[in-house]
Parts: sequence; structure tokens; C-alpha cells
Amino acid sequence: MVFLSFLFLTVFVLTVQNIVSEYRNLNEPQNLIAGTAERLLMQQSALGSETLDQVADNISDNATLQGAIRRGDLSQIRKVADSVFAKKSGALDISEFAIYSANQNLLYRAKGSIVSSLSDPAHQADLPASLFSKSNGIELDENNKVVLSVLRPWFAEGQLLGYLKLSIDIERSLALASSAVNAQIVKICEITDTDALNSGGNRYKVIGELSSAGFKFDALNTKTAGIEELNRFYLQNGKVFMIRDLPILSGKRDQQIKLVLVKNITENVWAFLQGTLFSLIAGFGLASLSWLVIRRLLARLQSSVQLRRERLEAEVVEYTKKLEHNAVQLLEAQRIASVGSWERDIETNEVQCTEEYFRIMDLSPDLSSSEIIEKVYTQIPAHELQATKMMVQNAIDRCGEFDFEHSLMLDNDTLRYLHVRGYVLSGPDGKAQKVIGTIHDITDRFKAERQSQLLANILESSLNEIYILNAETFQIEYANKCALKNLGYSIDELKAHRIWDINPVYDQEKVQRNVKPLLTGKRDSLTVESLHRRKDGSEYPVDLQVQLLKDHDRSLFVAIANDVSERVQRETETREAKVRAERLAYFDSLTKLSNRAGCQRDAKERFSRPEKPAFLVHVDMDNFKRVNDTLGHLAGDHCLEETGRRLREVARGLGTPYRWGGDEFVIIADSHNSDPNELCERARRLMRMPMEFSGNRFWPTVSMGIALCPEDASDFDTLLVNADLALYQSKENGKDRLTFYKPDMRADSETEARVERELNQAIKNDQFFLVFQPQVNLRSQTVTGIEALIRWDHPDKGIVAPGDFLPVVEKSNLAPLIGELVIDKSLAAARQWLDAGLEFGRVSVNISPSHLASGMLVEHFKAGMKKYDIGPDRITAEVLESVFLNDNASGHLTTLRELYELGVHIELDDFGTGYASLTHVADLPINGLKIDRSFTKQMLDDPKKEAVVNQLIHLARSLNIGIVCEGVETEAQYDRLRMMGDFSVQGYLVSKPMTFDQATDWMSESADDLYFVL
Repeated sequence: MVFLSFLFLTVFVLTVQNIVSEYRNLNEPQNLIAGTAERLLMQQSALGSETLDQVADNISDNATLQGAIRRGDLSQIRKVADSVFAKKSGALDISEFAIYSANQNLLYRAKGSIVSSLSDPAHQADLPASLFSKSNGIELDENNKVVLSVLRPWFAEGQLLGYLKLSIDIERSLALASSAVNAQIVKICEITDTDALNSGGNRYKVIGELSSAGFKFDALNTKTAGIEELNRFYLQNGKVFMIRDLPILSGKRDQQIKLVLVKNITENVWAFLQGTLFSLIAGFGLASLSWLVIRRLLARLQSSVQLRRERLEAEVVEYTKKLEHNAVQLLEAQRIASVGSWERDIETNEVQCTEEYFRIMDLSPDLSSSEIIEKVYTQIPAHELQATKMMVQNAIDRCGEFDFEHSLMLDNDTLRYLHVRGYVLSGPDGKAQKVIGTIHDITDRFKAERQSQLLANILESSLNEIYILNAETFQIEYANKCALKNLGYSIDELKAHRIWDINPVYDQEKVQRNVKPLLTGKRDSLTVESLHRRKDGSEYPVDLQVQLLKDHDRSLFVAIANDVSERVQRETETREAKVRAERLAYFDSLTKLSNRAGCQRDAKERFSRPEKPAFLVHVDMDNFKRVNDTLGHLAGDHCLEETGRRLREVARGLGTPYRWGGDEFVIIADSHNSDPNELCERARRLMRMPMEFSGNRFWPTVSMGIALCPEDASDFDTLLVNADLALYQSKENGKDRLTFYKPDMRADSETEARVERELNQAIKNDQFFLVFQPQVNLRSQTVTGIEALIRWDHPDKGIVAPGDFLPVVEKSNLAPLIGELVIDKSLAAARQWLDAGLEFGRVSVNISPSHLASGMLVEHFKAGMKKYDIGPDRITAEVLESVFLNDNASGHLTTLRELYELGVHIELDDFGTGYASLTHVADLPINGLKIDRSFTKQMLDDPKKEAVVNQLIHLARSLNIGIVCEGVETEAQYDRLRMMGDFSVQGYLVSKPMTFDQATDWMSESADDLYFVL
């Protein structure tokens, strides 16, 4: 019922509100119409005032009119005023224009277009009243017409001349205003009626020509005292009229006249009644509909409640089953989560625990409450037990909560960590009644946290800088202690930075470009060398390693930076030391010139230019070894130093000199237009100047080879080879000279290279063999020796003589190999001859100067003698006289002396062609001399050569050494030599060189009759 009452009240209020709104909508337009009419009348009043002001201004400026008024000349006044009135009456509907004197006498009066007479007795009687009884405004004239009357005093030169009055007929304006507001403006007057007076009311009638819009004022009878009470609605003849009075009130002595607005609002009232009726019907209908709906809803609600009750009862049964199931699940969940629950009654000290509690605490469910409490206390370590009891007791004292962790030592020495939390329930008296709590086995979590903490401590105490960055913003989120210490920032300051703020090498663009392979998975890590900038602006080098780490739903960069300042400093020191070492490596301190490495370095740079050096000069000092051997190594150093200085003078402005090695130098032209001829001229002048050392003066010379660029070659290596060929030619031509490279020099060199390659193949393929030429004593006719001579069985050229390939052997490194081969084959032949019982004296082996200089000669002889069991008394080593005259004479002498002491017979071959000093011959470790075939060939024709041969034979006899004369080809030579003494000869007269088999047969056949053979 309350709801229904509230519903009907709501409908009633809404209906009343709608009726009030409709009434307001009815009344507001009527008020607006009345206001519009009043504004039109006010506009007419303002127009009249403006017109009268204009007339007053015109008259005030008219001196003729002013004079006529002062004189009282009525005819003149009328004449001037008529002209003024005529002008203004055309523009406005002027009903009256009057001029009064200062004493209020009418001087001029015009009505409409007719000038009124001043002698009208009625008007004269009403003059004061008509002039001053009304204020300026809208009023009624004597004909009850609505006029706008304006009165103005007239002053001239500060003196009151009179009064001006203007009345404008606004009947037509009122008619226009009535049509504009869709209503009628009516003049009514209050009349006295005997019946009305008897009834205590007033009667009204319409005056003038204005229509009353069908409203009958004469039938209107009011009980009020005035016309002001007409403002209301009236019902006449089935029509509803609205009456509104206008602010214009005019009265005469016997009656009061008023302007009122009359409007027929029958249609508006009908619309209002229809709207009100509709609101009432709608409200009643809404209330009825609501009542029906509510009744239906109440019926359904009652049915729904019944169904809900039945459903709830079913759900209670179902939820009871679920609750029992959930209880089982809760126990299972506690077991899975390692969470057990318990509660203790404080008053009875009774404890109830779940199965998981007993499992975690390792207790038997059969224990009593006191036993459970006692067992739990015994399992908690002593240093934690007191704190545990205090936290629970504090919670009991304040009936609050408790939350703590402690360890638990089980009977089997298993250590567990528990998280205990709970709360205390209070009883009706506010005191603690029951303690309810849970225990959570956090052993695994505790160990994991300890492990994590250990790792965090290791991370924090690491000697490397470790940073964790946001992979999207590159903001620094973490930095360990080492990073903060090295950079000088606090952690809060560093978190406001991005990685490129502390790394001056990598800006934002470089960082994003370099880590892109990490983000795309193309690389697992990134390692770079970089710099870090400290807070104070200083920088230090680091080795930086960056990895991408996935942390749940976001990506992080882990950057590990190692401060390598000490390593970089060591590397810098090493680099500087390397630079110093390179200077030492590229610079020769003795000659103050760049060395071979410096030459190669500079040549690589110079010959890479478009304009290459004009020439390259290869310089070699002549007889430098002799300076060392005769004056000492200090003199040799002085000679090298002075040569370096002179070469700098020679090459000044033309090229750069380098010490190539030993006593060799190289000069590279500075530019492509350097003049080699000028350099040669300087060299001739400067390099031959004498040198002095410790009071000794000597005249050094140099040999030079020059290769031009690009005529001879355009690269350094080829130019150097060509210059070396030219230098070799200078040496061959007698030293102390310079030679320009010619293409045929390369042809000879290429020929030698080809021969050298063929010689290597010959050694591998055993293409060398020996021929033997016997030596016979002139007097005894016995074989005193047999010389082994090498031959080359070339696969294409046949037998090649030694003179065609031995010069190449001497220049190459093949001399020791071929020399060893000759020694081996010679001793092998000697072994066979000895085994055959043939007497051959000694087998002679020619020793190559290169083989002698190799240092392996003695070992080769020893190995051969041992291999073939040949004694040194059966061996002769023939050496050239020239080996004692070159720069390595001392080394050669040492080797020969070793052979000599070994017992090997040493002979000086081709004696007389090497210009050897006889003094040196006396000091040499030799056993004999071999006179060169050139003396033997010419001694019969040249007595001087015969004398030389004779003296050499006597010299050998005096030195007690043997002698062999080569080249004996005729009996005359043989006979002449036989007359000179007892010695051996060798030549074609005795035998041509023979192969091993031929030599064996020769010795076998001629052993008994060698004289006949000769």
C-alpha cells in the first residue's frame, strides 16, 4: 500500500505540474502582448517630444516671432506660426499646436489643418486647466481622441517668453498597434448607473471609434471602486476575453477614461483545457497501468519467491556436499602447498591440527594436546624458541595477529624452515579465547632465497661493473658496487641515465644498431671495447659484454664491463716500446741510415705512388773484408760509418740511402725526375776520397749498379734485382765503377737460373759422373796420382763440360752438394782400385771455393774416408790460388789447415794465375803446387814463361813441396820439363780424361810399360 500511495502521489504531482505549466503557457503570451502595446505608445510619446523640440528650436531662432510675442502682435504671431505649423503638420498627424504667453494667455492655436479662433469662450474658460492640469504624455482631447500632448516652456536670452504645446493624434497608431499584437486597444470610461450604484458596482462604456473586439463593456459591472480592477479574464457569450489596462489614464471633471487591451483568447483557453484534460487522463491511465503492472509483478514475485526458496533448499543440500568436498580438497591443497593449520583453546589448552600440520611437524596424530605443545617446543632451536613464544604471547595479550618465521629441527636431524602466521579470537568478555594459525613449509623457498642472496652478494661484490638496462628505453635499472665506485655516481643518480650517457664512444644510434642482433636472436652476446665516462668527466677503457635477458614479460640487457686501464696502459707501453723497437729495427745506428727493413717499408710506400722513383742504386764496398782483416773491426766500423755519411752527401736532394746489409747499400730516388747522372758524378768524387783511422790512411772504393724506372722496371723488387745484376757486372769488370743495367744482363741471369734449376734436377737424377786423368812422374815413369774431373750427362745436351756449369754452381748453394758428390764418387773409385790391387798414388779432388767456404768440407772428407775406408794419404785436395786472396781467406785457411792436419795432401791448383804472394805461399798449409797449363803451353815459345816454370819448380823444391805441371801435350814439352827436375806431369801426352772403366783398364795395361805408353 505504501508503494501504491507513493505511486498515486507521484502521478498527482506530475499532473498538477503539467496544469501549472499549461496555465503559464496561456498567461505569458498575453503579458507579452500587453508589453508590446505599451512599448508602441512609448515610442509615439518619444516621437512627439522630438517633434516639439524641433519646433521650439525653429521658433527660438525666429527673431520676428519673438518680437511679435513681446509686442503682443497677434496677427504677426499667427502669420509666422501658421508657416511653422504648415511645415510640421504635413509630416505628422498633429491635432493641436498652441503658443501661450508667459502669463499663460493663449496667443496662437491651430487644430489639424484649421487655425482655431482665440475667442472661443469654452476654450478660454478651460485654458489654465488644459495647460497645466496634465503632465506631458498620452491623453484624451476634448473629442475623446487619444493624443500625444507635449508642453515645453519657451526661453529666449534667458527670459521666459511663453509656452509651446503640441498634440499628435495617435488613433491610427493605436489601430496599427492593435493589429500588430492581434488584439484591440479600446477607450472606456466609467459611468454612473443607478442600478449599478444600488448594487454597489460600476458600469463602463466604449467611447471613440476604436473597436472592442466583440467584448461588451456596457454589460460589465464591477463591484470595485475603480477601473484598475479590470485586468483579468472574462467570459461573454461563450468566449473568453483577456482585459489589460494600458498606462494611459485621462479624466474629465465628470468621468475617468482609460485605454485597455482586449484580446479574444477562447482558442488559447480551449487549448489549455485540452492539455489539462489530457494530463488528467494520462495521469489516471498511468496510475491504472502501474497498478495492473504492479499487481502482475507482485504475483510473479510471490511465485518467484516460492521457486527461489525451493531452489535455495536444493542449493543448500548441494553446497553442503560441495563443502564436504571442498574440505577434502582443502586438506589436499594444504598437503600440496605444504600448509597446515591449527587452533588452540587458551582456557583448556586443547590443540586441534590438520593432517598436513602433523606431517610438516613430523608428529603423530595420536599425541595429546600437551604432548603436541611440548614436542613442538623441543623441535624449535633454543635461540629461536624464546622469541617465538614472545610473539605468540604478545598477540594473545592484545588479541591481535602474529607473523614470523623460524627453523625446526626434526628428530631425524632434518632442518626445516616454517612460516607461522595467525590471529587471536576474543571471547564475549573481550579477552583472548582462541588462537588460530597456519604453518607453511618454506624450506625450499628459504634455500632458494639464500641461494639468490648469495648470488646477489656475489653480483654486488663482483670486481667487474655489472649493469641491468631496460631493453626498450636503455635506462639503467641496476648497477653493482663496483660500477658505482668506478663511475662516482649514486644508484639514484645513475638510474636517471641511459647507457650512452656514461659511454662517450656509442651514441643512441650506435647502441641501437649494435644490440639489434641480440634483439633479433642472431647473436647470444656482444663483446666490444669501449670507454666509460665518470661523474667528474674523466674516462677509462673497458671491455664490455652485453647479453639479452628475458624477465617474464619484458626484456633486459645485462652488461658486464671490465676496467682494463692497467691492461691498456701495459698495451700502450708495449706499443711505445714496439715503436722504439721498430725504430731500432728500421734504423742502423752505425751508419745513421735506415736499414733493410726501413728500405723495404719506404719502398713499398714510394712505389705505390703514381709517380715512382726515377732510379735505384745498389752499392757494395770493394775489399771491405781486407780492411777488417788488416786494420781490425773498429776500422771496418769506421769505414762503414764514413761510407754512410758520404752516401748521404752523394744522395742529398736526389735520393735516400739505406744500409742493405754488411757492406752493401741501396739508394732510392726521392722523385720521378731525380737525375742519376748527377748522383754518379757525386759518387765518383766523394767515394774515392781517402779515409784515416788511427794514423792509417786507406783508399776505399765502391762498386755500383743502377736500374732506371720505368725503363728497366716499375716495381722495387725487380729494380733491385736489375741493380744487383748491374752491380755484379761492375764487380766482374774490376770493381770501383758503376754500371747501368742492360737487358742482356737479365738474359745471362735467366740463363744461370735455368742452369741452376737443371743442376738441381741433375743432382736428384744422378746425372753427374767422374772422368779421371792420371799424373806421372817424369823420372820414375810411375803413376803418382789421378785427378777426378766432374762431367754432366745432360738428358738433352749430352755431356756438358765443367766450364759450362761450374760458374753457376759457385754462385748458387749447390757447391757443397756437388762437392760432396765428387768426394764420394772419387773415394768410391779409389776403394775399387785398391781392392783391384792397382797403384794410382793419390786421388785428386778439386775443391770449389764455395764448398770450402761452406764449413762442411772437412766433414764431407771424413764421412767419405770412413765410408770407403780410405786413408788421408791416398787423397789430394786441390784448391785454387785465388781462395787465399778474397775476403774470406782466413776462413779458407782454417779449413785447409784442418785438412792438412788430418793428413790430406793439399795442392795449390792453377798456381801462377792468381798473383799470390810468395810470402803467403810459404805460410800456407800445402803439400804441393800445380803449374797452370798456360805456362806449359807457352814455355817453348816464350823464354820468360819457361823461366817462370823453372823458378816455380825450384821454389817448390826449396819449400820441400811437390809439384805437378799441367797441360803437357807434346814430347817437346815433356822433354823440356824433364830437364828441369824430378816432378810429375799431367796432360794429353799422358792421357786424356777417362771414365772409371777406361782409367781402370789404362792402369792395368800400362802398369808394366808406362814409358812405352808415354
